[in-house]
Amino acid sequence: MDYKKLLNQEIKKQISEHPEKEQFAFTSISDTQGFSIEHGNLVIHFAKYEITPGYMGEPRFEIPIYTLKNNLSPQWGLEAKAENDAFRNIKVTKSGTKYIVTGQARVFEGAYNYAVKHGNETVAKGYGTASAGGPAWGDVKQMIKIPDKYMNVPEALTLELFEINQKDGQATNKLVIPLVTK
Repeated sequence: MDYKKLLNQEIKKQISEHPEKEQFAFTSISDTQGFSIEHGNLVIHFAKYEITPGYMGEPRFEIPIYTLKNNLSPQWGLEAKAENDAFRNIKVTKSGTKYIVTGQARVFEGAYNYAVKHGNETVAKGYGTASAGGPAWGDVKQMIKIPDKYMNVPEALTLELFEINQKDGQATNKLVIPLVTK
């Protein structure tokens, strides 16, 4: 797959989920687009005023590398892991219409949330508690049941693991993992 098309799709998806989505004037990344690799994410950077009004600063879009790996040519040689600052060693095993998520979390009081999405639609959500609260790493084991009608759908499902920021109630440290449905 063409990397620009793939990245443009992901950036447009993230913009569509932004509360001020109407403020973005994004069409495509450039051939010389600024980027960095941070904590297992490809981070696409835009200059102030480039795609948003100045008050929005310098927009950046974080795309987990492992979500791109299957769509990029092997010569990219990207080694990607399902982890970030709050979740590590995350493994998802499918059993019928259930997924078992295991790994470790370093989250406030051990509390984490999850959502399974089909595009922008949430098909399952809930919360769990790791065996220890941050700053220690605690073990996670979570079973997630998916409604039958979402199995074997053409568009992939994604699992989002995150914690809730205690100050503003927003999702933070989000880890997005594509799920195999077939």
